[in-house]
Amino acid sequence: MNSACCRSVLLLLFLLTPLAAAETVNRSELVEQASSLRAEDHAAAAVLLDEALADMNLDTLAEDELRDVAALLRMRAELHRGAAEYAEAAAQADRFAVVAEKSGDAPLLAEAKFLRGTVEAEQGRLAQALEYFHSARQDLEGIGEPGALAQIYNAIGITHNFAGDSRRAYRYFNLALEQARAEEDNRLIATYLNNLSLVAVEVEGPEAALALQQEVLTLAGEMGDDSGAALARGNMCNQLVDVGRLEDAEPVCSQALEEIDQLGQTRWRAGVRQTIGNLHRGQGELELALEMYRDSLALAEGVVATVEEEVLSGMAEVLVDLGRLEEAMTTLQRLLALREEMEQNQRRELLEELEVRYELERSAADVELLRLEAQLQSTRISQRNQLLIALLVILFIALLSAAGATRSYRIKSRLERDLAARNRALEEALDRITELARRDSLTGLLNRRAMEELGEREVARQRRDKSDLTVVLLDVDFFKSVNDRYGHGVGDEVLKGLAEVLRNNLRDCDLVGRWGGEEFLCVLPGSDPDKAEQAALRIRSALETTALETSAGPLRLTLSFGIAAVSGRLDQAIAAADAAMYRAKAGGRDAIVRADDGAGRN
Repeated sequence: MNSACCRSVLLLLFLLTPLAAAETVNRSELVEQASSLRAEDHAAAAVLLDEALADMNLDTLAEDELRDVAALLRMRAELHRGAAEYAEAAAQADRFAVVAEKSGDAPLLAEAKFLRGTVEAEQGRLAQALEYFHSARQDLEGIGEPGALAQIYNAIGITHNFAGDSRRAYRYFNLALEQARAEEDNRLIATYLNNLSLVAVEVEGPEAALALQQEVLTLAGEMGDDSGAALARGNMCNQLVDVGRLEDAEPVCSQALEEIDQLGQTRWRAGVRQTIGNLHRGQGELELALEMYRDSLALAEGVVATVEEEVLSGMAEVLVDLGRLEEAMTTLQRLLALREEMEQNQRRELLEELEVRYELERSAADVELLRLEAQLQSTRISQRNQLLIALLVILFIALLSAAGATRSYRIKSRLERDLAARNRALEEALDRITELARRDSLTGLLNRRAMEELGEREVARQRRDKSDLTVVLLDVDFFKSVNDRYGHGVGDEVLKGLAEVLRNNLRDCDLVGRWGGEEFLCVLPGSDPDKAEQAALRIRSALETTALETSAGPLRLTLSFGIAAVSGRLDQAIAAADAAMYRAKAGGRDAIVRADDGAGRN
């Protein structure tokens, strides 16, 4: 819960509730029982809902009965979503949308799209989530549903916050809050204030966010909303820890833990434990911090990737501080594997999006080709007609044949030129897709996949030419502290600035790429470890003499370097450089360590 991503975990679960105040449908006794059971035993509630839905035939239901069925399906989807059973939640949300569309009720259909979008958002599929949310927004605009439209604004804000765009999220949350205040709906006001406070940390600062959370807590108390009060306390706990007010945070965090545990929401429980781990760590109570991190990891692992990533990072740093380096190494390996999986998912989504664009371009080209072929066929028919007419007059045949041949040649030439131009455009689109797939979207450096591919080419060249080849793996020291203190936006600016430093201090023939998170890999052809160490010293000197410019002001940072010569396989050399880099970390950071002799330059 210490990063913007982890704040979003609490943010999303507090907000993603039904669009309409739709408890007006007539419910059977089974549905009433399911409603009362859903908070404490979602499996039992699901069984009751299945029983209530079992005998319903959509083809024979009246309009008001269709709305009843839609409400049941909505509750069924929400139960699965709350238990992180996303595949089943998506299936039930899709059934909800079918029933809503059959009913002809536009707000109900928008609600179904909204629910489907929440399922996508909670799995980190932000592009798909935005597609559902904007579709729901279009259904609602101009039909007099301000409360429901406000929740769509809010959902879009949440999704932008997930993507790290705090300022855009801030704008959408303000739009949602404005609608809720006009409706005088305290429940929605509290909800949107809560979300606004989470991005206000990045936009206005932590004190402004705390003031908003206090307003949320007051409103939740007035409404008797225990879950809202618990979440507000959890967020206040997080923000107090973020600004270093640890004594103030301790009682708030303790109460938040007790209240959130009573609610039983897995993601909330994992998030508040992570924050309390950060609190203990800030107080120097490392064993207690480690215990809380492990409790959080047990809840978040395989369920909430963003929390899992932050907890593993915190655990690794605590284990290093405790001197338990073997455990720290194991934890870091888990962290790297998780980050690689998350990056692969992001790359897969990007490639899928690019593939769709390519298919659209190709489809457009195919349509144009069909049009040209039809035009050519029409021309051929016209020529045959001309030949029939020309049989009547020999001279006219000759003239028409000559004219037809000339026109045919011109049309054919034009068609061939058009087809060649379209083929070139398709080839260029494919080249653009290939280049984008090789680049890290944040820094513009090569990504991991490209580094592996090009690095293997350098290994092959080394074997052929019997030349030197060395790899340098470097990691930003205390990078998590930058994110915690200034936010992920500033963290991204630091990574982009460091990428520029690397480009400016390495040769054109050197390969440099983002290896993962705040790790960068350099492959240096024609360089032995001594020359590689000189390159590392140049980079280090550049960072010592020049601060990185960010929106939070100039920031200075240090790096830990690991250097290894390539004598066989590239992955073995990278592993050796990685081990050397972690020796640099364990030795106090801001150091250059070579794998060949373990020597380091401080």
